[in-house]
Amino acid sequence: VPIALEAGASAEIDWFTGVAHSRLECEGLVKKFNAAGAGNRLLAGSNLYGEALLERIGASKADGRLYERLAASVVRVNAALRADATEIASNRRGQSSLWKFGLSGDVPIVLLEVAHEPEFGRLQTFLRAHAFWSAHGIRSELIILISQEADGRLYEKVRQLIFGSVQAEVFEKRGGVFLHDLAALDDGDRVLMRSVARIVIDSSQEGVLELLDRREHDFRIKRASEVAPARPRLVHIATRQKLSMRKICWSTTALVVSRRICASMSSRRRVRS
Repeated sequence: VPIALEAGASAEIDWFTGVAHSRLECEGLVKKFNAAGAGNRLLAGSNLYGEALLERIGASKADGRLYERLAASVVRVNAALRADATEIASNRRGQSSLWKFGLSGDVPIVLLEVAHEPEFGRLQTFLRAHAFWSAHGIRSELIILISQEADGRLYEKVRQLIFGSVQAEVFEKRGGVFLHDLAALDDGDRVLMRSVARIVIDSSQEGVLELLDRREHDFRIKRASEVAPARPRLVHIATRQKLSMRKICWSTTALVVSRRICASMSSRRRVRS
């Protein structure tokens, strides 16, 4: 749709994408939302759905933005929130080793370690986040590990907290929430779970938002320090590329000139004949 703007003017464009099972259904969606005011109705409906969802799981709009930020690392690998690269490389077990824990391994895994009751707030955050992701079609499995530092009653307290949460109905079900005692796992199982998880949150008193900011900041600094300067080679390569481009330009010019000479000679021959 062409849009003409006067100098200093502005326009707001809403871009919608849709998915359907067939071309015919896609054409039906286009006709449905091509009507005047359809975009506004769609946006209003999405806002209502989001607000109703947050209210149902007991979260605020700020919480919703945090869940969306975490969802990006669930859908796409973010090295800043994964386990250390050395630990990931040390894993020697495959997907089938997850099955004994009820985990399919077919969907992204989020791992949260809990050691003390003050961390229950963060646990609630991830339980609501998991519900939020599921409601938006993002499948994942949340693993809660009781730290070895915890007392013997913490496991049961966490279990009761899960039963009283919005995710009680998906406890120990595929694509749901799983609870395990870290002391019951061998070293290989611990490394396996941490290496396959898209998000790994260790036991800490730090808030989720602060933790995300710190880990992403630390990761950027680490990556920057690992990148060695390579300016001389880049300049050398760039120089070679420029020379190659000049050769191509010269060859093209020579080709054009030769064609013109040939054309001129052929025209002279015609005149003489």
